[in-house]
Amino acid sequence: MLPASILQDIHQLSRPAKASKKKHIPSASAVSPAPQPTPSLLKSPRPISPVELVEQRRPRVNFASKPTILRSDDGIIPESIASPRSSATSASLPIIPSHRISGGEDSDVLPASLIDETRDDALRDLHTGTSYSTRKEVASLRSTMLLLLRQVGGDVSSSTSYPTELAPLLHTIEEEQKIYDAVFKEVVRQVAVHMLERGELLSEIRSRYAAMFRRIPQQVVLVHTELQASRRLNARLGEELKRSRQVTETVLSELEAVKKFDAAQSRPSPFGSASRPATPSNPSKVVKSEEDAKALLEKFHELYKMQRGRLEVTLKECEHEKTKWSTIATALALRLGDKLGMPKLKTLHLSGISRYQRAGQIIMSISTYVSKDVSILQHLIGEWKTALQTLSDQIVTEDRECVATLVSVSHDMDGIHANLVGGLEATDLEGGASPAVKEFTQLDIKTLAPRIKLLVDRVGLVAGRFGGTGKDIELQEKVEKARQLSAGWTEAAIKSLRRCEKTTNGSEYGVMVDAINKIAREIQTWLARLEARITGDDGGASQAIALHNKMEDKYASIVLRDSTKPLSSGEQFHYADSLMLWKKLLSTLIVTLSKTAEADQKRVPILVESWLSNLQDKLRTDADCRIQENEKLASKTSHLVVKLVQGDDEKPNEDELNSTISELLLLNESLKRDSVGIEILSDEGESLHSVLTNTYTEWTALTRELLGLEQQE
Repeated sequence: MLPASILQDIHQLSRPAKASKKKHIPSASAVSPAPQPTPSLLKSPRPISPVELVEQRRPRVNFASKPTILRSDDGIIPESIASPRSSATSASLPIIPSHRISGGEDSDVLPASLIDETRDDALRDLHTGTSYSTRKEVASLRSTMLLLLRQVGGDVSSSTSYPTELAPLLHTIEEEQKIYDAVFKEVVRQVAVHMLERGELLSEIRSRYAAMFRRIPQQVVLVHTELQASRRLNARLGEELKRSRQVTETVLSELEAVKKFDAAQSRPSPFGSASRPATPSNPSKVVKSEEDAKALLEKFHELYKMQRGRLEVTLKECEHEKTKWSTIATALALRLGDKLGMPKLKTLHLSGISRYQRAGQIIMSISTYVSKDVSILQHLIGEWKTALQTLSDQIVTEDRECVATLVSVSHDMDGIHANLVGGLEATDLEGGASPAVKEFTQLDIKTLAPRIKLLVDRVGLVAGRFGGTGKDIELQEKVEKARQLSAGWTEAAIKSLRRCEKTTNGSEYGVMVDAINKIAREIQTWLARLEARITGDDGGASQAIALHNKMEDKYASIVLRDSTKPLSSGEQFHYADSLMLWKKLLSTLIVTLSKTAEADQKRVPILVESWLSNLQDKLRTDADCRIQENEKLASKTSHLVVKLVQGDDEKPNEDELNSTISELLLLNESLKRDSVGIEILSDEGESLHSVLTNTYTEWTALTRELLGLEQQE
């Protein structure tokens, strides 16, 4: 086994050695097995004479390249791959004996860091001399490049293709790019010497770059195909869910029919129970089927949610990978454009980025203005909702208290009426009646008047609510304030919608204007109902006051009667009839006061919140559409830059360019319509729409110029 010190020396020798410091590398047999530091043994290799080469008879390996890439089957670098450099170049590549390095039980495994460094330095250290290059060196460089490409799987001439998974595919492209970069550096170094082979090699590298660019869209198509398959699966799940809903509706309708049949069979028969058929046992089966259908529907819901979550995650990953690939392809195209002498290609790319940024600023300004407008509208609606709901709560609470009081009065009237109708004569009590009978029997004014007085006072409290006190005036002022607040936010909403009607999707906001007008009418109806309850114009005031006056008149007649004389049967029935009349009026008043504004208090705010939510969703959707359209056009312009450096078959034609230009112009016009009534300026105080138009014109001119130049060439 090699000691640790020798392995460290090998790691150091894998880097290019300096000419001023030379160290000698002893053979593995001459080194002691114990790990002892021997810095004096490490010397730079010297040129080996043919005699010494014959005497050693040992295979040698070049650790400047990775063994897994440049090593042959017998452990020796092929002569066609080794760089036939000058003596100076040979001195920079350290050579040591390779026996007992790998393949045995006692062999040491090279460190992972050493393998990675030798991979990166394989082509960099292969041609670093300063002498003129020969044709043999060019052939060696090409052989090395092809061998490395076959090792990483990037050789387009072979039957193998790129992996379909994104991670291995990205790794392969990165490795292939590194190899091309290294070969490009060497070719640039050799460009000073005019030679036919170098021109062929440069053409080979360029064709391979074009082949790699042609493969990138193919992989994107594969990713898109997988996404389409996922969408089709989602559509199938939606169809299954719809079918399950239809089955559930059918089961529910059948269950309703069975319930009606069972109810009809359960009615008592006029001919006796023997003639009525027995109730069928189908309802239990139908109920069980309904439960199974609900369980199945819940499972479909869970499956749909799970699949939707997966599709959303997959879509995000695809978008991320698409952005990454687009960025990589654009960067490679710009580098290749610099190599091919196309400086305006970078200017075109920067112009496309500038157009994307200016359009993004306009979109952000529109979204900010709309968000501010919606925030103001939300504040107005919140203020109106708080004021009106507080007022409505107060009035509804008073209605409930009045109804509860009147219900209690009605119950007491029933008790007094029962005592009057079922009362006894005075002679019936002379024989010593029960004390309970004497207590609950109204035989004189002393027992009847106090109870009537209590009823009159409680009804008077309800009637006093409509007496025109200061509290009524305060409530009417609150109603007027709520009416002003509702008019304020509805006018602001209609104004905002009128501006939105002038935008690109303005036809969809006309329906929302009709909806807000309908909501405004609902609010006015709610306020009118509250105001009528406060003033009593809905009939509550007249009914309460009339009932209270009748009860007061009857109570006055009761008080004027002699309280020492007992009530006769005729008087008892007379007062009982009066109580029945009061109770009828009381029932009418209870029905009137029970019609509160509680339903409007729950329904109208929900309508307003639903309308506001729909408006926010619509505005948010429009903003997302603008952003997506801008990003799509940015991707198209970036892809156009990539196509300009490809072969003639892949370059954009006139129709494709005109289509992209038309889409850019349509986006500019759409942004101009969407920003109506909004002043959008740049940092320099210039209109962003003018800046966007100038950028669009510049990009169009550069694209046509580059496309025309490429066609002439």
